[in-house]
Amino acid sequence: MDKIYRHLLRLAISTLPLACLAMLASCSFEDEVGDCSGESATVRVSVSAGEIGDLNGTRAGGDTNADQHEFMYSLYVYIVDGSGNIVKRFDNPIATGYDEAATGDLVKWTSEPFELNPGTYTIYAFSNFEGHTGIIDAGKAAQSADDFIASSFDKIVNTSGLNQFRLVNPAGEIKLTGNDGETVFIPMSAKMESVQVTPTTPELSVALVRLVSKVKLTMPAEDINQAAASVTFSNYSTNVPLLGELYTPDDDYSYNTNTTYYGDRTASTTELLSSATPDSDGNITASLYVNETNTGTPFTVTLNTGNATGAVEYTAETTRDNIPRNTIYPLTLSLYDFNFSLNPKAWLYVIGAPYAVYYTTTGDVLTVDIATGSYFNLKPSNVRDNDEEYQTTWSWTVSEQQYNGFNISLNQNGEIEGNVPAGEGLGNKYTLYLNGEWTDNVGHSYNRTYTVIVNVCHDEAWAIANRIQGGTTTRGAKAEAPVYMLAPEYLNMFKMKQKHWRK
Repeated sequence: MDKIYRHLLRLAISTLPLACLAMLASCSFEDEVGDCSGESATVRVSVSAGEIGDLNGTRAGGDTNADQHEFMYSLYVYIVDGSGNIVKRFDNPIATGYDEAATGDLVKWTSEPFELNPGTYTIYAFSNFEGHTGIIDAGKAAQSADDFIASSFDKIVNTSGLNQFRLVNPAGEIKLTGNDGETVFIPMSAKMESVQVTPTTPELSVALVRLVSKVKLTMPAEDINQAAASVTFSNYSTNVPLLGELYTPDDDYSYNTNTTYYGDRTASTTELLSSATPDSDGNITASLYVNETNTGTPFTVTLNTGNATGAVEYTAETTRDNIPRNTIYPLTLSLYDFNFSLNPKAWLYVIGAPYAVYYTTTGDVLTVDIATGSYFNLKPSNVRDNDEEYQTTWSWTVSEQQYNGFNISLNQNGEIEGNVPAGEGLGNKYTLYLNGEWTDNVGHSYNRTYTVIVNVCHDEAWAIANRIQGGTTTRGAKAEAPVYMLAPEYLNMFKMKQKHWRK
């Protein structure tokens, strides 16, 4: 009996190394040791296009959270192991069976379950590159972007080419509506590194990021003949890297200033205003797609009012000199012969956090929106007319008895400071009067008074959500993909030239 037991024991020990090798064979050498259980994972891949629409849902009335045709038309997903092998691919799974995709309106796609060995992976996703072109080496002919992506994912991923490839003016190629074969949708990409898969991983979520952004320009309709008017946004980058650094609002975002990947700052977009519909405030809005642009010179806005008896062009430069991808940049245009800026600043006193300050101009009335618990500062600039700036003497008129709990202090250079205590004044509007005196370059003297309304229309939570970080501010609900509203600007548009039309 003892001989039989010893024989069986020797047999079991001799086969143990083979069993271990069999278990190791089921795991990739790139896998973490702790993940090597021999059990594969049953997972799904979920890809979302997020939202690029106006996220300004916290203000009265709210706004639409997305525009039509700004989502997925096509989709390619690749799962790559640590050796660069493509272990799972989805080649345009939305081509059939998804009606929304045909018009670029598919927001989210989720795969059927599939088996994947535990380990560490990189996931790539690309959408809507049909109709776009790009280059790797400067001076060489542009090639089809979707063909390049497909050739980069054969059996081994070509990471070097993907990192060098940049699209040529993708914003200028976008055409969301048109006849069959003529539509070109917004290109989107994503790269997720170090994705850990274990036997219990249920789903891999991927958020696509648009390579372009949207500039939203708001202007008074009464000063514009829409039938012949247009607005132009210029001086942004001509190229956009395929896999650029992805933007998050909590980072101090710095751009690669290497023009090899971004090209020259010579791109521009012009939008006709004939089809714009004035809103209840008498303003019209134009939305332009622009390329992601790294730090450099300011952008230029030119407005042709289209007035038949003397079309006037106005121009101004922005303060912002960069535009991250997948963001919205609001610009409000004021069209007056003489103009100035309040240069508003506001911050929460308790944490010292600055937040984006909104103000609107209607005639000689300027309304500044702040939050309760805020300190604010208003410093009017000199009056300008076209390219001329005139030394301006500013003075404020404040009725003390009107402002219980609303503190105001003035200084001698026309600057005003004030604060609203935390939890007080929400819903109140406080009226101030700003008087300016100046003389133009031909000796004419001017004395004008403007009404400034400080509107305490937000609470502290709103101000924290809109705090300025790295030159940007988050607004409204966060989308699944990192879409963020940039800090808004208010441009004083000065007359550029007068055109007299011949009859």
